[in-house]
Amino acid sequence: MNWTWHEVVHLLGGVPKGGNPELLRVSTDSRDCGPGDLFIAIKGEFFDGHDFLEEVRARGVAGAIIERDVPAVRDWDCCWRMDSTRVALARLARARRRQFNPSVVAVTGSNGKTTVKEMVAAILRSFDSAGAQAVWATPGNFNNDIGLPLTLLALRPEHRWAVIEMGMNHAGEIAQLTRIAEPDVAVVTNVQRAHLGHLGSLAEIARAKGEVFEGLGARGVAVLPESGPYGTVLRSAAASHEMLTFGFEENARVRGEFDRGLLHIHGPAESVTVRLQVPGQHNQKNALAATAVALALKVDMGAVQQGLEGFAGIPGRLQSRFSSLGALILDDTYNANPDSVQAALDVLAQRSGRRIFVLGDLGELGPEGPALHAEVGQLARTLGIDEFYTLGNLAREASLAFGPSARHETDAQHLIQVLRPQLNADTVVLVKGSRFMRMEAIVEGLIQ
Repeated sequence: MNWTWHEVVHLLGGVPKGGNPELLRVSTDSRDCGPGDLFIAIKGEFFDGHDFLEEVRARGVAGAIIERDVPAVRDWDCCWRMDSTRVALARLARARRRQFNPSVVAVTGSNGKTTVKEMVAAILRSFDSAGAQAVWATPGNFNNDIGLPLTLLALRPEHRWAVIEMGMNHAGEIAQLTRIAEPDVAVVTNVQRAHLGHLGSLAEIARAKGEVFEGLGARGVAVLPESGPYGTVLRSAAASHEMLTFGFEENARVRGEFDRGLLHIHGPAESVTVRLQVPGQHNQKNALAATAVALALKVDMGAVQQGLEGFAGIPGRLQSRFSSLGALILDDTYNANPDSVQAALDVLAQRSGRRIFVLGDLGELGPEGPALHAEVGQLARTLGIDEFYTLGNLAREASLAFGPSARHETDAQHLIQVLRPQLNADTVVLVKGSRFMRMEAIVEGLIQ
């Protein structure tokens, strides 16, 4: 990490005392702390890091940041108290970002955040002569007020590019994250029906996503869809910055055309043709968003082509897997909302053979939840999906809307037992549901 204890206290506005150990890294997880680490005690919904201070001290951590008095560590010189340890974490993360000053990309949106993040990272690895050594991207989905600062605190001097994912459930959260990351380029992938239960409407979702542009500097570039729900809200949020739009529309500054398996990408100055490894029109749009980000960073189209063609997808996001008898399992289990389900169903509908859809509950939809599940069932029927299975309380509404041939299950293991005998080389199974449903267990049960 190359900071000392005294430097950290100074960054937090304090006057240090006692020893000045060198700090190796920052951790908020007491289970993962070791000698030389800086432990920041975070109070969460189900845990409180302050309860583990004695444990981490005994394990040899070099220092700790706390927000309440803990008698057991009163004699510890390398323990600094602040009003909020979350604020401390954010301040240190911003200081780290400024210390190394990489080109920072902020990625948010209702769907496609992680895919666009990884596409951009793949392009940058192709563009920079140092390859992967020069590019740092959010690991997994460390995209909240804890994960994002930890991602920035892991920056190293060799990182010339940082691609940072930003997630949210409520208004104001993206604004907080973008002020920490201070991006040079910020992209909103789309505005769709995720978190309706918290935000209430698409307009409010658009406003919350548009907060990402608040962190841009005077020369920052805002990347956003050419059209879509509440595009005027996004454009208003980005009005003080250069805007680069993407989409299949004629007016998009980064415009796509898809023909016979090839995505033709037309930028403001040049064009390139790409054969994507990942299926679906939504992934074509993700590729256009990633291209727009790359062009905002002055990356050439050759690197765009190489990076996108080398991108093989992400586990749990329409990943192709196979059962022992050759059935294709489309694993789209990482998360779900009505619009991402529609995108996945469009992919399933284009497949040949017997098409089976397995749906788990969709979360955070508020009062509209039952109606939106019914909408999914109606869509599956309209698209001609051959068989439909549901799991979970709300998913029953989708089963009813599909019709009498649908089958609703209440037990995941029983559902696996019902499906296994039907799997053969002529079968395609799409499995999807919100994170809390853990639908990946269905996938694992089908491929074993």
